[in-house]
Amino acid sequence: MIFHENMELSRAECEFEPGSAVDPVGRIFRYQGRILRGIFPPYVDSTLQVLSLAEKNRWFELGLIHTWRTNYTMPEFPLILEHKRVPFVTLRAEWPAEALREAALCYLRVATALADAGLCLKDAHTWNVLFDATKPYVIDWGSIRPISELNWDFWYSEFRKYFLVPLVLFSLGQAKLARSLLREHIVGVGNYLLELPWTQVFPEQPYLIWQNRGRSSPRQVFESLADYVASLSMPRFEGEWVQYEQPRLNSLAELDKARPKDRIVHDLITVDPRSTVIDIGCNWGLHSEICARLGKQVVAVDIEETCVNELFCQTRRSRLNILVLYMDFLWPMGESGIVNSIPSAPDRLACDTALAMALVHHLVFKRHVSFEAIAYGISRFTKRRAIVEFVPADDYHVSLWSPERIPWYKLENFVTAMKRYFKNYTILSSDPAPRKIIVFEGKKSQGDT
Repeated sequence: MIFHENMELSRAECEFEPGSAVDPVGRIFRYQGRILRGIFPPYVDSTLQVLSLAEKNRWFELGLIHTWRTNYTMPEFPLILEHKRVPFVTLRAEWPAEALREAALCYLRVATALADAGLCLKDAHTWNVLFDATKPYVIDWGSIRPISELNWDFWYSEFRKYFLVPLVLFSLGQAKLARSLLREHIVGVGNYLLELPWTQVFPEQPYLIWQNRGRSSPRQVFESLADYVASLSMPRFEGEWVQYEQPRLNSLAELDKARPKDRIVHDLITVDPRSTVIDIGCNWGLHSEICARLGKQVVAVDIEETCVNELFCQTRRSRLNILVLYMDFLWPMGESGIVNSIPSAPDRLACDTALAMALVHHLVFKRHVSFEAIAYGISRFTKRRAIVEFVPADDYHVSLWSPERIPWYKLENFVTAMKRYFKNYTILSSDPAPRKIIVFEGKKSQGDT
């Protein structure tokens, strides 16, 4: 798009982000699908100085969100910046432990670089970080201030509460405690407990680094904290599906080694011109990697801590376009944030195609979920179509689960439940028989019957 000099935007054309209402520096808003930040007059000169330093010192490569000046203005905003758009907004409760570590290291890298220039990040919470696949970005330019404004007590309190303690809990094998804490926003019993006097020294080593900050430069403090975060060892969390032997593919050239159902998924994704896929119950990520190698933007979600940790690390190495998240399909994150300004997981993560392989029978027989609830859940995570594997009651594995106790567990009943949300469907034979793959297409709008 060609910018015209001092092109003034109308508020009626812009969608302002409610969560940025507490930022004294400016406001975030959307305009024609772009992410813009309006800067209030008192902060224009300092913001332009930061922008110049970021370009000169290559802070964008360290993890500060790519940002540039526009020629747009508004009456209250003489300066409007544009930020690189991150495809999906995610929350710390959805990050694998290894992703939380990467977010913390990114924050500390940026804080170190800013400190060398006499600047700081005055906040230190996870809502200032978003992931583009496995790459974390610090997104809050309003948090960049002169280092003289840094309140060390406040900064460390936030960094400890939102980054450090969950990471240490993961490293101690306490994944359930870590997840419970990560689901909290500012309020919650976990956050309250962390503010009590007898918990202040946990974790001890970072506490001592912070306590002795007067003897060190800000750079040394941040680097010492980064060394600690990097040194944490994440144990293997044993879960029901950690032992599942899902094949691995190094490239699509190895597809002839894949199972028939994997080749079916490949063929269905190949002919789909749409760009985004959410792989629900991704396990070790085979289908996510197939979709990514076909050029799709993939969101891979699972409930197994070890699976999402290893897939995150593997994806960082391969640089595939896969956003790896921890998510319980039955309990996704709801609305959160100030005035519930952060939408729910289905609203943030819904993709063109939802892929649900080896999911339905486990939800029914092990978590006692109805077809109606499963269909509703799948429909919320897709904008257009769903590819779902159905394992009938006479399948060898399901036959061992006494399927006669759930007489309604039948293919036709599942299709009926899904037809409430989709106009058309196609049933394909899968492997091993008698398994089926069903492609539901034509997502219905609320007004459709």
